[in-house]
Amino acid sequence: MDLLALHAKKIVLPASKYDELRTKRNKVRIIIKRRLREMGYLQPIGFRSQGSVAMRTVTSGGWYGSFDIDDGIYFHRRALIGPQGGEVSPLAARQRIWEAAYREHFTDPPEYRKNCVRVFYARGFHIDIPVYRVTTRPFGAPAIELASSSWKPADPAGVTAWFQRANARSPGVFGGRQLARMVRYLKVWTRSRSAWQGYMPSGFAITALAVECYKPFPERDDRALLHLLTAIFERLQYQTAIAHPVIRGEFIVRPDKDATARCLLWGLEQALPRLGPIAEGCAREQALARWDGFFNEDFLRRRPPVTFI
Repeated sequence: MDLLALHAKKIVLPASKYDELRTKRNKVRIIIKRRLREMGYLQPIGFRSQGSVAMRTVTSGGWYGSFDIDDGIYFHRRALIGPQGGEVSPLAARQRIWEAAYREHFTDPPEYRKNCVRVFYARGFHIDIPVYRVTTRPFGAPAIELASSSWKPADPAGVTAWFQRANARSPGVFGGRQLARMVRYLKVWTRSRSAWQGYMPSGFAITALAVECYKPFPERDDRALLHLLTAIFERLQYQTAIAHPVIRGEFIVRPDKDATARCLLWGLEQALPRLGPIAEGCAREQALARWDGFFNEDFLRRRPPVTFI
C-alpha cells in the first residue's frame, strides 16, 4: 500500500491536469491550422494525440518535471506539395509546421527535432508535433509515413492500441491497472536525478521494456516493481536493442545506437543491490527508506507507522 500511496500523491497525473494539458494543446492546434491557411497551405486531415497522453502514462514527478505532449498532425499526401508541384521533403514538411507554430512572443521559439517540431508553450510544458503523410490505397488501410530523416513507415495509433491491450490484461480496473503504474514508476525513476537528464531512454523505450518484462502481482506493486527491475536488468544484459512493438524491422533503440539503454542498465546495476533487502523481507521502515532512495524522495519515510489492533 505504501507504493500505491506514493503513486497517488506524487506520480500519477490528476485528471484536472490532463484537462489543462488538453486545453493548451488545443490552442496550439488552432494556431497551426489558422497559420497554415494564412500561408496558403492545404489543411491537415487532423491531429491525433499519441504517446504518454494517449496511453495515460504521463507522470507528475521527475527532477526536471517538464510535461511532454505528443500530438501528431496528419496530411493527405496531395496536401504536401511544394511550390514547383513536387512532393515536399520530410524536412520541408517539418519546416512548414515550424513556421505555422512560431510566435514572436514565445520565450523560446519552436525547435526542429529529427522526428517532430517541439513547441514550448509555457514553462515546464512542451508539445512535440510529428508530421505524418497519409497515402490512400485501393485495398487495405492507408499508408502512414513519418517526416523523419526520410519518410518512414509509422503507426502511432497501433502503438497506443498495443499498450492498451497489454495494460488491459494486468490487474486492476480502467485507469488503475498495474502495468500502467509500472510504466509511471519507471519513468519517474529515470527522471529522478539531474545528472541523468538526456541520457536515459525515451518514455516509449521504457514502455516497451515494461510491457516485455512485466509480470503481474495483484495488489503488490512492490513485488511487481522489484520483479520488473530485475527482469529489465537481465534482459538488457543480454540485448540492449529495443524493437518497435508494431512496425516490423524498426527499432526504438537500435543495436548500434544503444547508449541510452546502456545508461539504464548502469542505473539498474547501481539500484538493484540497494533494493535487495526489500526482496529478502526487511522491516517496513528500512524498505520505505530504500524505496525513497531509489526514487530520490522522502515521501515514504514520512508515512505513519502501521498499527495493528
